[in-house]
Formats: sequence, C-alpha cells, structure tokens
Amino acid sequence: MKRLVLYAICLTISISLGCKKDNKKTYPVSNESMINFVQGILSFKNRNLDGSLKEQEFKTKLSTQPDSLGVFPLTASFSKSGVATHDISINFKVDNAKLDSINLAQRIIGNALYSKIPDDAISFVKSSATIKKGEFSSGHDAFFTISAKKIKANTLYLIPVTMATSDSKFRVDPRYRTAYFVIRAIDPYKWEVIDFNSQETVGEGVVNGRASCVVDGDILTFWHTKWFGGEDPMPHWITIDMKIEKMLKGINLVNRQNRDGGFPKNFNIEVSKDGKTWISAGSFVGVKGNMPTPYSFSSPISCRYFRVNITSAAGNTAFTFLAEITELY
Repeated sequence: MKRLVLYAICLTISISLGCKKDNKKTYPVSNESMINFVQGILSFKNRNLDGSLKEQEFKTKLSTQPDSLGVFPLTASFSKSGVATHDISINFKVDNAKLDSINLAQRIIGNALYSKIPDDAISFVKSSATIKKGEFSSGHDAFFTISAKKIKANTLYLIPVTMATSDSKFRVDPRYRTAYFVIRAIDPYKWEVIDFNSQETVGEGVVNGRASCVVDGDILTFWHTKWFGGEDPMPHWITIDMKIEKMLKGINLVNRQNRDGGFPKNFNIEVSKDGKTWISAGSFVGVKGNMPTPYSFSSPISCRYFRVNITSAAGNTAFTFLAEITELY
C-alpha cells in the first residue's frame, strides 16, 4: 500500500508581535522583560471564534517519491526592546501533558479531539537555542521535523512544544511558554461521491443534506437522505470514487454530530476496481457516537470504488445521515 508524504505548507501565519524590535538598537533589555516563545504568540492569536486552535495544513503526495519532511523552527525573543547582556540558553521539548488539557477543552466545546503524533514521526534535530549577547532573539537554530510517511492522512495531530530557561535574570512569559503545532496530512487524490439514491437539497440549508458532504473533510456538515416533501424508502446507498486503486483495509464512518436516531444501523460495503463489477467487503452494525468509527474488512481488498448500502437506521427511521467517510489505515 502506498504511503503518504508531506508536500507543502498550505497555510502561513503573519502577525505583529506587539513590540517591534530594531536590529540597530544596542541598549540592554530591561530586567523586567520576559522571554517569549515567538510561535507561542502566534498560536495564542491563531484561534477560532469558539476558542479552538486553527490548524496549519500540509498537503501530501503518494510515496513514489522520497519522504518529505516538514521543518518547524523554534524561536525565543524578549518581550521588550533591547538586547541580551549575556548568552541566554533556551531549551525546547514536546509536552504531551498539554495535549490532555487541550482535548478536555475540545470535548467541552464539542469539537473533535487531537491525536498524539507518533514518537517516530517527530525528530528534534536541535532542541536548544541561545539568545546571544547583543541579540534580542535566538534566531532559528532550534527546530524539529515531521516525517509525513509516519502520520495518517486526515488525522488532526497536536504537538505542544514548551520552552524553558535556567537563566537567573530572566524568566519565560507563562502566557507564551508553549506553542501548539496542529498538523493534518491530506491525500491529494480527493475522493468524490459519484452515485447515491437520495439526498436532501431543501430542508437542511444550502450546504448540508448533500451527498458530497461525506467527503468534504468537515464533520460538522452532513449528508441527509430526502425528507422534505416525503422520504425515500430504504435501502439507501452512496458510492465513492477514491481516484486511484489501492489496498483498502476498511473505512471510518463519522455520524452526524450530536444526533442519535438516523445514523446507519445495519449496512454492507461493496468494492469495485472498475465501478461496474462489485464484490462484498462485509456486513456491519453501526455504532452510536460523534467520533470516527472504524469498520474493518476481513482482509485488505484492492479497489478504486466502494459503496455503502444502508439497510436500516438507528431509531428505525426511513431516513439516514452521515457526516464523513474516510479511509481506515
């Protein structure tokens, strides 16, 4: 099975750091100045209206090419104008304890939880830096890399990196001691819904209800079978073109968020190489909940297309709905 590799940064962030530094100024920084994690300031500002972190997205390619590494520089700087009167050593480390607290906040506001990045996917090439005498910033000496071959597509990872110093004269600003790097690998072969028997184009607004919502990468949008003006009877089906033949282990289904009656209760999955000849990949029973639920095949099957046939829905409704369908890795 081909793996995914990192390709290019899709989102960049630009923000004023408040107190502009002048490289030509040589006066010493005041004693009350604290040391800021520059990326921490960006992360603090880089939040959605509901308080959740925005993400930096990374495109991916299939690994017919060498692995591609994402490089993340780590920089410390003074909170006030001026330069260091002596060398100040700064250390950086991944602090996964912060991941638990962030996920608690995510759970409270009803957002998807972040995943811990695999240990072998991240490498600190250099975990320390120095604000040298006469400088106001540590530059980009410290950095870590991420191997896209070792992370899963469509999985949202959070990497909390915390800064510390043992310098007796200065302390780290507690507001900006941690930067949150949010990463998602994206398969460039975007899935497409090519067939379905029912969708709601009126009653769920201008976005929701459409079959295409199951492959838009957003768990808050959803496909809903027709109900406005009358319901289409069971069974319901939806067919996906993955755009490339691959060994498929199974799929993940994400139910419509915070709704019980209506998610697929009994369904089967069929697969095809050409979209014409179909074979069964198994029968399944749906699971209640908001998180992605894996449905594994008994063994991987080579295919380009798959079809989800829903024969009954939770609550014995005639309609059904789904938020997302993704590949099981």
